[in-house]
Amino acid sequence: MKKQTWRAVVSAAAITASAVIPMAANADGEPEIVVGTGETYSVTEASVYRFRHYRFKIDNCMGNRNGLQISEFRLLNGNVDVTSLRSGFSFGEGMDSGGGQSPSLAVDGDVTTKWYTGNGSSSSDMSKCWIQLDFAEPQPITAYDWATAEDRWLGQNNNDKRDPMVFRLLGSDDGETWTELDSRDIGAKNITRRSWTGPYYALRNIGRVRLEGGVFEAQSDIAISGVSLLSGTMKIPTNRTMRIVSSESVSGVTGSLVIHGTLELQGTVFTHSLSGNGTVKGLSSSGDYVVLCAESGNNSAYSGRIAWMGGAGLLKTGGGEVQYTGYALCDAPLVVESGVLKLLDATPSFRHWRFKIDDCMGGKRNGVQISEFRLLNGNVDVTSLRSGFSFGEGMDSNGGQSPSLAVDGDVTTKWYTANGSTYSDMSKCWLQLDFADPQPVTAYAWATANDRGYVQYTNLSSDTRDPAKFCLLGSDDGETWEKIGWRDIGSSKVIARNTWTGPYAVGAHYGATSLRGGVLEVRKDVEFASVSQSGGEMLVPEGFTARLVSSGTWTAPLVASGSKGRIDVSAGTVSGAFVVSDGSDITLAASSLPGGVTLNGASSVTFAGNANIDGMAFHIANPAAASASRKVVVSAEGTMTGEPVFTLGANGYKVKQIASGGYVVYSVGFMLIVK
Repeated sequence: MKKQTWRAVVSAAAITASAVIPMAANADGEPEIVVGTGETYSVTEASVYRFRHYRFKIDNCMGNRNGLQISEFRLLNGNVDVTSLRSGFSFGEGMDSGGGQSPSLAVDGDVTTKWYTGNGSSSSDMSKCWIQLDFAEPQPITAYDWATAEDRWLGQNNNDKRDPMVFRLLGSDDGETWTELDSRDIGAKNITRRSWTGPYYALRNIGRVRLEGGVFEAQSDIAISGVSLLSGTMKIPTNRTMRIVSSESVSGVTGSLVIHGTLELQGTVFTHSLSGNGTVKGLSSSGDYVVLCAESGNNSAYSGRIAWMGGAGLLKTGGGEVQYTGYALCDAPLVVESGVLKLLDATPSFRHWRFKIDDCMGGKRNGVQISEFRLLNGNVDVTSLRSGFSFGEGMDSNGGQSPSLAVDGDVTTKWYTANGSTYSDMSKCWLQLDFADPQPVTAYAWATANDRGYVQYTNLSSDTRDPAKFCLLGSDDGETWEKIGWRDIGSSKVIARNTWTGPYAVGAHYGATSLRGGVLEVRKDVEFASVSQSGGEMLVPEGFTARLVSSGTWTAPLVASGSKGRIDVSAGTVSGAFVVSDGSDITLAASSLPGGVTLNGASSVTFAGNANIDGMAFHIANPAAASASRKVVVSAEGTMTGEPVFTLGANGYKVKQIASGGYVVYSVGFMLIVK
């Protein structure tokens, strides 16, 4: 049966949402707020959940398990932890398994203690796996969170995985009749030990929103079922969160989203104009996208951040232009279908920077070690500009191999800690650099130590200490941290001893990138996990670099006219030919180019470093565009050796060498310079 709905008149002046929200029934009978031309609608705190009883219910854990465990649970009202305001606490039957790991330890404010129960085993009754917080009066809450315990996670080499995977938050006024406020399935994943995993927003769903020319403003943390953004503007102010809970999310491509707070989406967002400096979080793991749909003649700019999670990514469509000045917080897919997507410079800047190691190579180790760590701003090492240095508890555990040796500028010394053993607390494996003022950082790097690399693990021992999973976090106050760059470089990577790894780009690392049409313009140094192309072009202006990460693949790239920057694919694999369009002069770093290079018109390619082009295929696609003053040039920054193979035009005429450094073409007045 369809829900009963109602419609109220929304005046041109801003009105306040109350317990009764003006709605109309849409074609499907769903409640829908309709905001017409000239109308403004603001939602206030009336939408926040208020119950006397809250129950955290765990329905399933990760992998195989002999129980479940968490170290802490908390309820939040905005940024305030209200857990300690409770008047009572209870738990499901059989949840207190004894042994000093009772449910009450999940709300004692200490992540070094934990609640463990054997009731969470594979065959046990999960219906009783809950803890409950009671309040004397209805308590407003906007989110909840839980923290992992010290062991038994998915990445361990055993069959006992106790982290929650499927869970819910329930609310009740009488402790008997319960309303589901939020439900999550976060999937099987490795999560850092003794760390908070959320927050998970439990925001009151006020139904759908339909904008027909007016303004909808979320002055409260809220959830909505979906948005029909036909025209008009949706605003999310600073310090506010709006979560779209349906898989449909936002439809319509002529309206605007102004985000200074946080937009959390479950599905796909289509928007004509995205602006502001807030954060867009993609929550879905099903391959959904934030879709920037700027139609022809319409341009927009967004200076905030897109924090992708799971499989969500960024998709540019429509014939217009979108300027994305924010920095990426995750390595989700990036797709350009049409129009222009410009990735502009936006460098994160914080007073505190923390390098966090989550796992090491090989899966078996008795510690963690690196010889050096550094922060970079462009090509400048800013590590020595620090005003302070600190490290996680217990990290200074081995005499003569202290954490400070990781920032002494000497790769022959090292930091080693036994805390990185297989079963130890990896949440404390971090180094922190503090600065007197916010320090811009574009990349970071670390160097291997003198021994215990992956090749030794496979040949000699079970002690492999090189980091495999790590991240960089930034903070302004040293307490609230933002994850800026996370990497998994693989658990079986052979790296030379006492050598630098990286650099790893900060805020400019994109995942699987697909060019299907249009132009992807790189106006900052950017690195990609992979690049595939079925259409479109990549434009790299002078002074900027597009880089492929280690072991990545760059497939059949077409470099747009006007590219005069650098493309570095030396760390990965190139599949297909590089096609350099007329008017482009690129610098190319590549270990091998099995598909060769096609040069259109008057263009040039300069090989970075010392290049061996013996047998390399070069095809001059449009020789008529070249002349005595506009040549096709192949050169090198260092020295170039080898005898290349050149073909010309559609007929594939061979190019004959007549002198060192010069080539001439049969029967065509065309000059190719090789130097």
